[in-house]
Amino acid sequence: MSQLHQSNAFSVPSVPFHSADEYTDDPIDDCKLFVGGIPNEADESVLRAYFQYFGPVRSVEIIRNRETGISRGFGFVVFYSRISLEDALQQTRIEFFGRKVDIHKCLPNAPNAAGGAGGAGGASGHSGAGSSAGGSGVNGAGGGNGGSGANQQQQQQQQQYRLFVGGLDDTFTDEMIQMALTPFGEVKRVNIIRQTDGRTRGFAFVNFSEQRPVDRLIQLQSLNINGKRVVFGSANVKKNKGMRG
Repeated sequence: MSQLHQSNAFSVPSVPFHSADEYTDDPIDDCKLFVGGIPNEADESVLRAYFQYFGPVRSVEIIRNRETGISRGFGFVVFYSRISLEDALQQTRIEFFGRKVDIHKCLPNAPNAAGGAGGAGGASGHSGAGSSAGGSGVNGAGGGNGGSGANQQQQQQQQQYRLFVGGLDDTFTDEMIQMALTPFGEVKRVNIIRQTDGRTRGFAFVNFSEQRPVDRLIQLQSLNINGKRVVFGSANVKKNKGMRG
């Protein structure tokens, strides 16, 4: 029978033996673990107490609401050694205060490239020149197209970085999906498609800030989220037939 720790906060895990030489000091990106579904009763000390069974822990952070300080239900654990993270990932089930949590290895995020802004339109009533993106603005006309061009480009980027998520039931929420996929990259938006009565249609679309997490999740094909298997696929956007060439 598993030994319980800290007023039944968790069961002590079974961890394989490693010699001291195996616990190397590895880069943070190789040792960072995402923990989702954390109950409100569990704070950083509980997470540290549990995960230190796998080896020395560099840091523990539970993400909280900036205004209220209430936990948002997920956080990050950083080990010193890669082998500690690998041992943690071998656990088939981890519970805190009787609630199952999900863990995934965090993928290093590439720096976000800021897109260029569209050109400003010419001033009204003046023959002003807009920037190169918007073209020349004569009597306030023409230059303003740069702004709309930038908006269109932003919409295209959002569609390009979009992922299809299937296999959902009515227990899934936008926040639950965001917490589970955050380790793969910055999640900009989650949209669970619902029927008129509010029930899910079984799938959702997720927008990331870049393409890499989309490709990675499509490569994985599926993931266990909250005890259920969800599948990933490409979310190609069909062009409107009525668009002019």
